[in-house]
Amino acid sequence: MKVLLISDVYFPRINGVSTSIRTFTEQQQLLGHTELLIAPDYGIKTIDEAWITRVPARSIYFDPEDKLIKYGELLKLLPSLKTQHFDLIHIHTPFIAHYAGLKLAKLLQIPVVETYHTFLRIICIIICRGFQALLRAVWRVLFLEGNAIKWTLLWRHRSQC
Repeated sequence: MKVLLISDVYFPRINGVSTSIRTFTEQQQLLGHTELLIAPDYGIKTIDEAWITRVPARSIYFDPEDKLIKYGELLKLLPSLKTQHFDLIHIHTPFIAHYAGLKLAKLLQIPVVETYHTFLRIICIIICRGFQALLRAVWRVLFLEGNAIKWTLLWRHRSQC
């Protein structure tokens, strides 16, 4: 199977999503699957660059370590992606990666799955502390995003901290 992964985060940004994507991809490659990850360009190369396409991204004002892929830049990859004949799109982060993944799935006429690596409602409560209207708006977006996907992959175990 040939899978196109899309994420708004990957190494060199160290976090659980980056680690999960690397682990998942390594296991899929051992099973004979081909994977290509579209991820933000941090200006730093990693050991995984052979299976990554980096896309220009913007910084997030309240979280300068993270990036958001530029939607238009990602869609510019469409002609190249069409020639690669992917079987599936696997989205790993919400927001820009989510909407771009849905658009590409429609244009490439292939199915899409999405993994939620984090309990986003808790993170939103922390980020939007004191801004209840913003919190409700973010929850609404996440609700609509979840309903736009036919298959969602969720982790069943809780990490021990």
